[in-house]
Amino acid sequence: MTDRQFIEVHGARLNQAALNCRIDGRNIAELSDLEAIELIKVLEGMSDSVAVRLADKLIERLQHLVDIGLGYLSLSRETATLSGGESQRVKMIRHLGNSLTDMLYILDEPRVGHRPAPLGHRHADAH
Repeated sequence: MTDRQFIEVHGARLNQAALNCRIDGRNIAELSDLEAIELIKVLEGMSDSVAVRLADKLIERLQHLVDIGLGYLSLSRETATLSGGESQRVKMIRHLGNSLTDMLYILDEPRVGHRPAPLGHRHADAH
């Protein structure tokens, strides 16, 4: 892609033909830039029968992101920019759609700056 072509598509990494297609007035790059929570709202508003079937599948996957606390992420976010914990959760989503049963996930996500009091309080609540 030349610099001129890149400028014409506003850095969306998609060709102009793809960007010319619109869904409810937005192109795929604009939809991909929405947070998962916002994209779900847009997809839920679709009325075309073919679009609804596709949207339902995407909503199901996006809802997994929301359910594990990543509803603020957009589909355009590069994986290299995710934190370790975000990356672990995104990988876990692959398993959420499977028919696996009796699975236990243990997520170890240490946080910088936790004071001993809040951690001790949580430990006391667990007993």
